[in-house]
Amino acid sequence: MIITVGGFAGSGKSTVANIIAKKLGWRRVSTGDVFRKLAKEKEMPLEDFNEYAEEHPEIDRELDKKILKMAENGKAVIDGRLIGLLIKKNGLSCISVWLDAPLEVRAKRIVKRENKEYQTVIKEIQRRETSDWQRFWDLYTIDINDLSGYSLVIDTTYKTPDEIAAIVLKKLEDDNVVT
Repeated sequence: MIITVGGFAGSGKSTVANIIAKKLGWRRVSTGDVFRKLAKEKEMPLEDFNEYAEEHPEIDRELDKKILKMAENGKAVIDGRLIGLLIKKNGLSCISVWLDAPLEVRAKRIVKRENKEYQTVIKEIQRRETSDWQRFWDLYTIDINDLSGYSLVIDTTYKTPDEIAAIVLKKLEDDNVVT
């Protein structure tokens, strides 16, 4: 079984995926880590590599191929913006979780984590989400704003990462995915 934890920047997906993976004793795979590794291999700063990927769809395809290969073995918690939809589109079984929060809440979390200016973060998030929408639509005809394909959608605005992980683990128990 695969558990995917998706969400936009600042939603809490990496933190929650870590907690779930540790509690289950499963592997954790981060699409962000794989993307950063690809950027390093190309010797490009992350922001430049993201812009490069916008014009070179083979980057997203390579990233997706690597993640799908890692997912084949099961017992993995995979986090990434849209990983749940990608896993399902490729015929793999998964419980897909989407973590949501308003833009302002996510921006404040990123400001705290990365020590950046609030307005700069807002602009970066908006630009990235527009880019992601276009890229995933062009590559896979996936509308990233359509959450109907997710097993569970959680508003993380007023919840701690531990509370969110507990909700996911309860869903897994209720669905007899884990005991």
